[in-house]
Amino acid sequence: MSLPLSEVLELEPFVDAEPEILTGSVGLENPVRWVHSSEIYEISPLLSGGELLLTTGLGLAGSDAGARRHYIREIADAKLTAVALEIGRTFPTVPPELVDEARKRSLPLIVLNKVVPFIRMSEAANTAIIHSRSRQLERTATLSRLLDTALIAGDGVRSLLAIAGSVLNVPLVLVAENGVVVSTHGIYDERAARLLAEAPTAESVLEIHGQPWGRVCTGTAAGVDDEDLSVLLDRLAIALTLSLLGTGLPPGDPERQAAALLDDLLSGGHMASSDFTVRAGLAGFHPRPDASLVGVAVESAQATPALALIDEAAGRLAAGALRARVRGEVLGILAMPAGVGDPVSAVADALTSAHQAQVGDVINVVVGPAGDVAGAPACLTRSLTDARDAMALTTSRTGSEHGRPSPVITTRSIAMELHLSRLGDPQALDRLGTELVGPLIAWDQRHPASLLYTLEMFLRHGCSPTRTAEALYLGRHSVYQRLQRIESLLGLSVSDPQLHAGLLLGAVAARMRTRSQP
Repeated sequence: MSLPLSEVLELEPFVDAEPEILTGSVGLENPVRWVHSSEIYEISPLLSGGELLLTTGLGLAGSDAGARRHYIREIADAKLTAVALEIGRTFPTVPPELVDEARKRSLPLIVLNKVVPFIRMSEAANTAIIHSRSRQLERTATLSRLLDTALIAGDGVRSLLAIAGSVLNVPLVLVAENGVVVSTHGIYDERAARLLAEAPTAESVLEIHGQPWGRVCTGTAAGVDDEDLSVLLDRLAIALTLSLLGTGLPPGDPERQAAALLDDLLSGGHMASSDFTVRAGLAGFHPRPDASLVGVAVESAQATPALALIDEAAGRLAAGALRARVRGEVLGILAMPAGVGDPVSAVADALTSAHQAQVGDVINVVVGPAGDVAGAPACLTRSLTDARDAMALTTSRTGSEHGRPSPVITTRSIAMELHLSRLGDPQALDRLGTELVGPLIAWDQRHPASLLYTLEMFLRHGCSPTRTAEALYLGRHSVYQRLQRIESLLGLSVSDPQLHAGLLLGAVAARMRTRSQP
């Protein structure tokens, strides 16, 4: 319950007294909690702080300069907001030691040049202070009523911020614990929002599951002192927390929050970035703004070893992880720290190392493409969808008679299969295979050795017979014989770089079509 000193001095009785501030502008915005008058020299023990003291200086009459300095020091230590001295009765002018000591103590010293009854000045100021308190209570009640109505209606954080911003007439920023700006009101530039979050006038912490989730921050509010602003902001923080928890899921179950979020991302429905940040936070996932996000799909007969695999890889990478069992598979998102050159390779390597050290029934692991936090959730929908779709293709690619080298692959290593599988037309695969490598398809149908797979491995291994032989577990002589047979059937050189893309496309299309047939 207070008014700034500058507003008190603008009240009519104070204006009539022709106030003059002798100590500069320091302290003019300090709150005045009460105004009263006293002529007692030893007034400081009777002060509780925040008062504007009116005096004629009678208590200082006959005192020396040292005693007057002591008087100023005592009332300043009592947290007095300001002292106003009426001249003419006790002092014809203000003693210079009072001004000097007040400046040293940053205590506003005001001289009243005209005689106005102190009772009139006190009554006007204290009435205005009480009225300001009434306005503040009314504002608090209005804000609470509007926030409660919005919560009942199921409004989200953006609506709640808009309601509070309109009542307080201030900019507001909701920032997650990891520094991500979730939502704003009255400020539309992200850089400005971050600056406000770094140096707010007031802020209130949101806690979920007993842990700090984020902060709601505000700038200066006209006509609202800092104490009241903090109270109003705390009320807003409670409403925001209730809104964040209002997802229809148990607030104490981060695992189910994670599963629901991953399932929605996989569905590809519209999800705002702010909603993703909120829901990820509820699941305990707080990627930093500069992190790279990588989707992962794991196929396993049991969820426990698959979840443990992602956790182990995240630990090796010092990366945040969100993972859960979704639609019969375990899906995950790893938040790679900034500075990692190739997040996808780093995640694949960590998963491979974790798999080698783990005893568990993990069948296949697919690492999707990387995206950034600013692009979420759209980039995560793509990454998770690619990883999951690629999962169905891993058997056709690695389950050959030659065995499989690793359970961990990336979607970019299987990009051709992935995109061919999305043609949606089996006959298109037939046409591609027939047009590009038809003679090899016909030969493979009559012979046990696969020339198509030999050609694919040859092209995938940089047209190196040595590496192709190692991949196929054959001698180089056998590989040379097969390559000669391939070139004879096709009537062209498989070493021609201009033909590599088409030949590989045809070989993959033929393999996929053959594997998909009963």
